[in-house]
Formats: sequence, structure tokens, C-alpha cells
Amino acid sequence: MSEWRGGVLPDPVPVYPTWPGASAPLRCPAGHRLAIGGTATPRCQPYHRDVVLCLACHRLGRRRAAFALWDISRPRIEPADWRPGRAGLQLVLTPPARAQNPGRITLWLHDHAVGDIDMVLCGTCRVGVIEHVRVDYHRRRLGYGRLLVAAAQYRGRGYAWSTTSIERDNHQLASFWAAAGTADLQRGRPTYCRHTTPRNGHEADPRSLAQLLRVWNSTT
Repeated sequence: MSEWRGGVLPDPVPVYPTWPGASAPLRCPAGHRLAIGGTATPRCQPYHRDVVLCLACHRLGRRRAAFALWDISRPRIEPADWRPGRAGLQLVLTPPARAQNPGRITLWLHDHAVGDIDMVLCGTCRVGVIEHVRVDYHRRRLGYGRLLVAAAQYRGRGYAWSTTSIERDNHQLASFWAAAGTADLQRGRPTYCRHTTPRNGHEADPRSLAQLLRVWNSTT
């Protein structure tokens, strides 16, 4: 394939999480050293932003030669009934209504929710439990699930993270969790705390919700 001559990319490209202080990638997802192979920054039309094109991949004719780095540190914070008013890809965080309820991070592409993640956080005990991750079937293999997990764990940096049970015979799901999340994420064995689990029919302490909302709404 010829050298890159400019233009707009018409299809979504894989996304990879980044955050303030994260190191810039030295290699593309295929393993090429970007400083040697070269890069371009074409516009990705569905995302409404510039992305990284690995020129080594492009010369080889790889279908997915481009990728996007997405900042997970500052999602929009909106209520559950919010709908996007502009096109592009957006991360939107919806805090929970009660301390023992999960909050949600939704990934919107234009006016469609292409993925979401539900999780419970406790700022007192510094624990987080990922309860559910969903990505539209026709939008899989683009890194959306990995982005959502990274965005969830970023809300509770330094927390002890776990997930609800994982079907052992679901190889696709097992493959996803082998790639997503940090190394210390406890997969398949949820660890809730007393602030996020109703006990003996009583609601969790209302003060837990106030602290929880501070954790959810924090952008630092």
C-alpha cells in the first residue's frame, strides 16, 4: 500500500485508555515502534477527533492501522435520563441514587449507547465491585469494554477491586477478563463492604451515600 496521503477515516477505530501522567505508547497494537515506522494523525469521522495511524501497519495494508487514545479521567457526569446532544464518542458517568446501588459509566457513540459498566464503590473501605459490563455485539473488538473497565477502576484508584461471578465455560468472557482490568483485579469473587450491602433489611447509612457521591463526582 502507498504512503498515507491524508483523508478522513470513515469507520470507528480501536480505543485505548489513557489518563494524566500516563506514558505515551511507544508501539502500535501490532507491535511496531511508532518512532521508527512513523505515524500520522487522520481525522476519525465517527469519533469527531484525530487518532493515531501507524504508518507501518498502513503500508502492510492492515485493516486496523489506526487507534485512538481516550482520556478516562474526566467523563461527563449526568443523570440516568441524559441523552447526548452532539455526535462523537463520549464517556458519561451516572452516580448511584443510593449507597448500595451500582453507578454506571456509559459509552455513547452519537445517540446510541454502545456499552456500559455497572459498579459499586465505597470510599470508606476503598473497595470497588464491577457488577456488569456490556458492549453491543457489532461494536466488539474495538476496545470499548476494556475502556469501560479502565474508566471504572480509575474512579477508585488504589481500591481493592473485584467482579461478580464469571461463567467458567464462557471462553469469550474469560478471554475478555484476561485482557481487561489491572493485574490485581479479583475476577469472579466479589468483595462488598458493609456500607454498600443492605444488612438485615436495613438501608445503608445515608452518610455513606454522601461520601460515595464525592468519590464518584471527583475529577482529580
